[in-house]
Amino acid sequence: MKLSRIVLVGALTATCTLVTTGVASASTELNGVCESSETCFYWGPGRSGAVYDISRWVPDFAGARFVGGGQGAGEPVKNNAASVWENSGLSQGGACVHYNENYRGPYDYVPGNTWRDLNVTRNDNASYNYRNSEQDCRAQS
Repeated sequence: MKLSRIVLVGALTATCTLVTTGVASASTELNGVCESSETCFYWGPGRSGAVYDISRWVPDFAGARFVGGGQGAGEPVKNNAASVWENSGLSQGGACVHYNENYRGPYDYVPGNTWRDLNVTRNDNASYNYRNSEQDCRAQS
C-alpha cells in the first residue's frame, strides 16, 4: 500500500513539473525576440531592424511601437513594417497583413513558418490576422 502511494505522489509531482515547464516556456509578446508561436513585424526588409512580436490578431496597429534594438525602435508599427515572419508553428494557414484597419483592403499573405518582405502593404500596413489560406484573406478583404 505504501509503495503505491509513493508511486502516485511521484507521478503527480512529475505531472506538475511538466505543466509548470510548459507554461514557463510560452512566448513573451513585445520582448523584441521573435519566439515560436508569434508573428513578428520588422521595421526593415529581410527581418532587419526593430521588431513587433505578437501572438494575437491586431485590428489596428495604432499605438503599437517597434521594440528591441536596431533601426526603427520606438517607431510606430502602423505604416512602417517592411517584413514579416509568421513564426506560429502552425502547419496550415498564415498571416494576412492588411492595408486598412479591421482586416480590410489589399493584403500580403505570409504562409505559416515562413517570412517575406512585404510587397502590397510595405510601409502601408494597418491590421493583421491569421487565416487558413490566402483565399480566406481574399474573401475577407
